[in-house]
This record gives sequence, structure tokens and C-alpha cells, in this order.
Amino acid sequence: MLLLALVVACGAQGDNPTAAQETAFAETSPSIGEPVEYCLYTHCGAERMMLDGRWWEATEPVYGDEGRGSSPEGWGDYKRGTLTLLSDSKAVFETDDVEIAFEPGQPPTNLCR
Repeated sequence: MLLLALVVACGAQGDNPTAAQETAFAETSPSIGEPVEYCLYTHCGAERMMLDGRWWEATEPVYGDEGRGSSPEGWGDYKRGTLTLLSDSKAVFETDDVEIAFEPGQPPTNLCR
């Protein structure tokens, strides 16, 4: 099973999504220009997601104090925020005064889960 780093409508139990929410946009995408609530998988940092059947990479990944492989301070395994698909080649995730731009990328060679 592929890691799905992007989910819609975070679960009621904090930022952890349900299984259905975790796969909501893996094979489809939100409408261009319409912000949607998302929980980004950030266990090893905010660096990639799967959206509409494609892997997307952060143009400037966000990590914790320990660097690559660590989640940003206070974020945990998932982070609630808003995702806006700006075009077929650019998306932006926003949360807590942090904005992370994503572009289509290559499938990861190893997955942190």
C-alpha cells in the first residue's frame, strides 16, 4: 500500500484522519483555486504528498529541529491546514503561519511511516 501523505478533513480526534479521509484525494483532486481542509502527513517532515494519482514534493520541505526525517516542532504525525490547488503543477498547504508550496515530483525511494 502506498503512503498517502495528504488527506482531507482531519478527523474529529485531533489531527489524525480516518482511513477514508486519508485516501480521499489520492486519486482525485480538489478544484483549482478552491481551498480545502487537509491533514498533511508530517511524521518525517513536511516534504511530499500524493494528490490525484501523482506524487508532489515540497519546493522547500519543512522539518523539525533534528532536520530531515523529523516533524516540525508540535506538529506530530499529521498537521491540519488548508490546501489550495493553484494549477496542474502547483499546490499550496497553509497552516499556523507556514506556507508550503508543492510541485509534481518523483515517487519516493523510501517511505517514512
